[in-house]
Amino acid sequence: MIVRTEQMPWMPWAAPGTYCKVLHMDRSHVKTTLMIKVDANTPLGKHQHMGDAEAYLLEDDFVLRTSTPRSSI
Repeated sequence: MIVRTEQMPWMPWAAPGTYCKVLHMDRSHVKTTLMIKVDANTPLGKHQHMGDAEAYLLEDDFVLRTSTPRSSI
């Protein structure tokens, strides 16, 4: 599948200052692939995921603060 992201508008996402482009949605496996853009110094706040989350940072910084202990790998 080819997705031409430059032709897609940024849509408001989970919090003010956050935007997304939906690249793929698989409802049968509860998986969604998004491009996400976050304005500088925008906290996302507490939120939950229906499944695993995977992210690739393309530019700038990202800080993750969690109270959930990480499992050892």
